[in-house]
Amino acid sequence: MSKTGFSLCGGYAAIIVGCVSYAFLGGLDTKSRFMFLQIPIVLQSALADKLGLLGMLENISWISAYIIFGGPIFAILYVIGIMLDSARTAKNST
Repeated sequence: MSKTGFSLCGGYAAIIVGCVSYAFLGGLDTKSRFMFLQIPIVLQSALADKLGLLGMLENISWISAYIIFGGPIFAILYVIGIMLDSARTAKNST
């Protein structure tokens, strides 16, 4: 279990919760709501666009988009946390 990995995932989850909450509870117009819903997954969707995959995902819900784009980020952040923990352990053991 990686505490650093959980911390990184928790930070990303907090960003998602904050953006989604503000999008729906902030009294925003449609365009602003779209912008805040897109913030947590904008880099992943830009990569999908560059790879030509975004057209396949045009008609999916926001929940599906967060699962498709955000889900792997949690795994990546957790692995980064494991690597940071192991690097810290190796540095402290020398």
